[in-house]
Amino acid sequence: KKRVPIRNNMKKILKEDNRSVIIRDGDKVIKTFPTPRPAFSSEYNWLHYYESFYNMYGGVVRVHEVNENRIVMDYIDGVPFDDLKFDHSIAYKAFAAILQNLSNMADYSSNLERVWFHRDAGSHNHIYFDGEFVLIDPDSFMMVNDPYPGAYSMHAIARSFRVFSSNENF
Repeated sequence: KKRVPIRNNMKKILKEDNRSVIIRDGDKVIKTFPTPRPAFSSEYNWLHYYESFYNMYGGVVRVHEVNENRIVMDYIDGVPFDDLKFDHSIAYKAFAAILQNLSNMADYSSNLERVWFHRDAGSHNHIYFDGEFVLIDPDSFMMVNDPYPGAYSMHAIARSFRVFSSNENF
């Protein structure tokens, strides 16, 4: 299911740290990196793999442009996972979305010579929008040679369990 972001003409810094500056510019988010990221150069076809994954599975934010210094993506006008008011339904919808994204990454990787995975696919990188969860932080997707990227999926699942188990509402 494709996401259609809202139109808005505001420009606002969403986050700034030593790894990146994230700015909302209307219906787009621009994430700039202080240190160039060679993996995003056209030489490595990162955008090709990301767009293919996005078109096949959805569940991730749409990326419009990427280079070594920045990535431009849709602004998702939803509620960050950590800000949600939880109930049983939302909690299990979130857990199902995380597992589905991990399953989609494994399925996509089964058609490649290497492994396409998101290094940080935990609950904190999901936005609740229009009744579904969308995985953000697309620059955490990477192509690796590791034949078993289980460490990434276990991290996402373990973090989600910690969040769910610490919530008193369910």
